[in-house]
Parts: sequence; C-alpha cells; structure tokens
Amino acid sequence: METEDLQKLNEERIKNGEEPFANPRNLAAGSLRQLDREVTAKRPLKICLYAVGNVSDIIFLTQLEVLQTLNSWGFPVNKDISKQALDINACINYFERIGTIRKNLPYKIDGVVLKVNSLKMQETLGNISRSPRWALACKYPAVQEKNKNH
Repeated sequence: METEDLQKLNEERIKNGEEPFANPRNLAAGSLRQLDREVTAKRPLKICLYAVGNVSDIIFLTQLEVLQTLNSWGFPVNKDISKQALDINACINYFERIGTIRKNLPYKIDGVVLKVNSLKMQETLGNISRSPRWALACKYPAVQEKNKNH
C-alpha cells in the first residue's frame, strides 16, 4: 500500500472515530485475512510480483528473465528490482542508491533483497528452513517516526 493511500484511509478512519492503522504492512496483511471481501476490495492494495510458482510449460534461466517476462505479460513488477549486479561492489552501490531514495518512494521499505540471478544456482544453493541460501535481506537502520494521527 502506498503511503499516500494509507494517509487518506487513516484520515477517513479518524473522521469516523476509528483508530488509524499503524502501518501499511499490517493493514495489507489484515486486509488479506479480512473475512468480509467487500472491506478488502475497498482498500487500495497494490501488488508487485517477484517470482512465479511451479510453471512446467515455460523454462526460465534467470530471476531477471522471470521479472522481464512478468512485466511483458502486463503484471506489475517493481522497476527498481529489475537490476543486475555483476559483482559485490555493484550490490553495495545498489543498496546505497536505494537507501538514498527510499524516503522519496511512494511506499515504505526497510531494506532490499539481493538474489542470485541464475535459477539453476538458486536450486543448487537451496534453502535453510524457510530461508533461501540464494537471497540476502539487507536492512536499513530503522526510521523513527511519530504518528501524525495521534
């Protein structure tokens, strides 16, 4: 959910005497668990795809190819994730660049995820419990904000 949409929704909730939502992540998760689908349908949720499930008819070789194909099919894909880094310095530069622009993004992020591009290598590296060995979540220092609605 974009920050502006959360602000509008919270303004409406306050006007109606309801508690504002704390953050877009919790609101989105709660919206998807909502039993009344009409409530969910009224919320301005958005999605960006990052992967495909088990697809037997199509063979992808790389993560980047998956993202480009999803985009060509008309699915929403975050334009900032479709980048390929060829070495560790490029990864560090990407992390730093996103860190400098994150306050200007229309949504909140707390980090970036770096992934091995080769899907065959991803399979070879495998997972530990529920965590893939082929992806690394790189977090930014927490941003302390005051809730403007209280």
